[in-house]
Amino acid sequence: MSTRLGSSVIQTRAEPPGSVGHGESWPPGPIAGPLRRACSQGAPATLILLDLDWFGEINEIHGDAVGDALLHQVRDRLAECLGPEDAVARLYDDEFAIVRVGGDGLASAVRTAQAVLAAVERPFDVLGRTVRLSASLGVAVFPLHAEDPVALFGLALHAMLRAKYAGRGMYEVARPRSRW
Repeated sequence: MSTRLGSSVIQTRAEPPGSVGHGESWPPGPIAGPLRRACSQGAPATLILLDLDWFGEINEIHGDAVGDALLHQVRDRLAECLGPEDAVARLYDDEFAIVRVGGDGLASAVRTAQAVLAAVERPFDVLGRTVRLSASLGVAVFPLHAEDPVALFGLALHAMLRAKYAGRGMYEVARPRSRW
């Protein structure tokens, strides 16, 4: 299911890497399109992968209805951080991807990551309950960190996992050509 905001696309679900599903390429269409356009034009692009911290516990405590409504509110808040040429997609469960096209490279990417963290950390009012979240973000910038969308995605994923293991509620920037 996709929703258009200006020329941004918000997708609520895509298949995870390595899964066999609806024939989606990886990264998923709403993310791949802006990334491929930026790469082909040589324009800077930021990819941010986001994993909600402790979402499983929140879902268990408050129930599936609150969890589902919360994911929709998170998606909407993420979209507020973006411009008309940017995109956000829910990738899997509590994971999202953001593509920001243009900007001034790493400085712009860091500002976007800080805005995303601040947006996620504001309390959510979900079905009459106040829910607080944090998120772990991985940030990768084209062409600084990688020169193709698939490599950029892998670096952003690696950075997101580093943020999660470093303590959550933070972002990590990709290390060029970093390895697992």
